[in-house]
Amino acid sequence: MEYERIRKTIPPLKTGKLEPKDEDKFNHLVQVMTQCVKSLGGYNPAFDDPLIHTVARSIIYAEKIEKWIDKTDEVSVATSATDAIVKHRAIMRAAIEDLAANRKS
Repeated sequence: MEYERIRKTIPPLKTGKLEPKDEDKFNHLVQVMTQCVKSLGGYNPAFDDPLIHTVARSIIYAEKIEKWIDKTDEVSVATSATDAIVKHRAIMRAAIEDLAANRKS
């Protein structure tokens, strides 16, 4: 019960809204990462789930942006999109580092 109370007070970290077609991939990524974190020990859903969700979203958004870059010939658009990928990768790296830090303690 304590877990549910804590979880309700922590809003999920979001970087945008997923399209319905991305829901299955998102759920699969979350499931796989959750299993991985649980196998490492010290899994705490109240703290780990928002980070896992952030990583899953960033993976999906970075892939979408990369596909979009492949379709464009405009240098300024590709440059902006590349910058967005770098930002999503930074978000992902920070979340992964936080997950790792939770395993060390």
